[in-house]
Amino acid sequence: MFYNFAQDNENNLLPLYSYGTDIEIIIYNLKLYNFSYDSKFFKWSDKFYDIKEIIKDKINTNNYTSGTLYKAYDLIPSTNVSIHNALWDSLSIFLTLNYMYQNNLIN
Repeated sequence: MFYNFAQDNENNLLPLYSYGTDIEIIIYNLKLYNFSYDSKFFKWSDKFYDIKEIIKDKINTNNYTSGTLYKAYDLIPSTNVSIHNALWDSLSIFLTLNYMYQNNLIN
């Protein structure tokens, strides 16, 4: 289901970003359940990107989780913070990347 979610309308795989190496967990589970290494799911791994690699020159990512990343720039969220809640963590990343982009810290 997640594999299908990560495709566009023409079934092209989209790039996926996470705060860390989430693909390692997916690969671990594929091995655990004996998926073939020729499986489309193993080939999918080249579409995963670690946001930490994009921002590491501007933020010491060792000091933040995905849910606290917004604190790197003292951003004040307009919603309740719920660290380790997937929706909040995604919003924290978005707020930070948006701030960085708006301030020409990333392109």
